[in-house]
Amino acid sequence: PPRGSSAPRESVALAREVLTTLEDHAAEGRNSWALYDLESEVPEGYALKSQSLMAGYLELAFLKGKRKLRISRWGLAENMLANTDLQEWFETRLARSKREIRWLAQEAVLKNHVGLEITGFTRKIPQQLQRLALKGLRRMIGMKAPLPAEGLGKVWYCPESNRIYLVECVQSPETAVLEEVTDSIVCH
Repeated sequence: PPRGSSAPRESVALAREVLTTLEDHAAEGRNSWALYDLESEVPEGYALKSQSLMAGYLELAFLKGKRKLRISRWGLAENMLANTDLQEWFETRLARSKREIRWLAQEAVLKNHVGLEITGFTRKIPQQLQRLALKGLRRMIGMKAPLPAEGLGKVWYCPESNRIYLVECVQSPETAVLEEVTDSIVCH
């Protein structure tokens, strides 16, 4: 700009105005994460472990100590569910393929869509024996509360967006985290 112009001062003022609105930390204890159109809020303390970007599939995986949190999205769901329902699709495509966890699915309505609430238990023999022994001991002393699961999750099919979503927590899963992350996902 020509000498005596106010453009540099205006640029500095505009830069200051924009830069003061940026934050380098979580807002309200949550971090926003997005991978294309898969967007979610994840509690502070969960670090991004990996991400997958494949045709028709997106995934964000997080760790907090030993706790694992995974958010997945499949596209073209109508094609995947053409000859099956969500529960059968989950059991054949996902539940059986998980090596460390045996998943059990129960029908549920999630985000006003057909969905599943899933509960996972370890497949490892030593942990299974420990779980059975603890269950027997609890029964002997009259404790009726069920043993905590090693995994919790939610799966739902959104026909409006033609997608299937999965939120899964493994290793001392926190129900509040599962609910918070699931609630933060906008599927359509």
